[in-house]
Amino acid sequence: ELKEKKSMEYKAILDMYENMVIVINDCKVVNSNNQFLKFFGINEINELKGKLEVDKLFAESTELYHPTKGKLIDEVNKLNEKKREVVMLDSNGKDHIFSIYTHQINPDKKTNYIIELINISNHKKEKKDLEEKALFDQLTHLYNRHYFEDIIEEKFNDMKKMNTQLSLIMFDIDHFKLINDNYGHQIGDDSLVFLSKLCKANIREEDILCRWGGEEFMIVTFNSLEQTIKIADHLRLMIDNETQRDEKIPHFSCSFGAVSLTQIETIKDAIEEVDKLLYKSKDNGRNIVSY
Repeated sequence: ELKEKKSMEYKAILDMYENMVIVINDCKVVNSNNQFLKFFGINEINELKGKLEVDKLFAESTELYHPTKGKLIDEVNKLNEKKREVVMLDSNGKDHIFSIYTHQINPDKKTNYIIELINISNHKKEKKDLEEKALFDQLTHLYNRHYFEDIIEEKFNDMKKMNTQLSLIMFDIDHFKLINDNYGHQIGDDSLVFLSKLCKANIREEDILCRWGGEEFMIVTFNSLEQTIKIADHLRLMIDNETQRDEKIPHFSCSFGAVSLTQIETIKDAIEEVDKLLYKSKDNGRNIVSY
């Protein structure tokens, strides 16, 4: 009776924890609070069939830490606090990310621990959303100008060190204002999205495409100027053809400028040069590539 009373008192203490808590002994789950039971949709710890060995609680993940069998405590204690993350599946099979903390119950008994699990799934999602907003244009989901300026600087410095090829393409939609004026801004936005998807699907994976601003776009390509001109002209012809075929958006063309960065001193010079070449295409009748 005394043992049962102590057990109930112990459980009451565990239930005071706001986060999920389990007690382990020799890497086996021997007790928990109600928060933990609710997560798995069970009433008693013994219902946790096949998962009483603590290592088996956690889902395999390529991105997040997953403990080696029987080494949970040792491995967690070695990790930086920010890396102490595990994934668990709830009773509906949904992934949740937890920060994991270990508290030794008895210094003389090194197999007996309380493990606290703090659900950080929402925090992780919010952080990811903020990171994406910092990198990507919200309409087209291409890289935004801010990120592009950082990445082109990095690639430009790499080119100088390794003596590799690097070129820049700038293009925009011809008479874009007329699309907005004649069809409305929603169709204008749809046209930008259509163009973004079309170009993204028709450049190499390593090439970098961004929305520079408004109807202007940039591509960094790891090619010679000769090859870059071919890429730009391929995109130009494809845009002209595909916008004629699509019934949801009006037909439009794009004008292009292309420049090699190998003989250019700074990124600022490269952007000024490719901008001049784009407007040269505009002045010469549009729907052409200038280089």
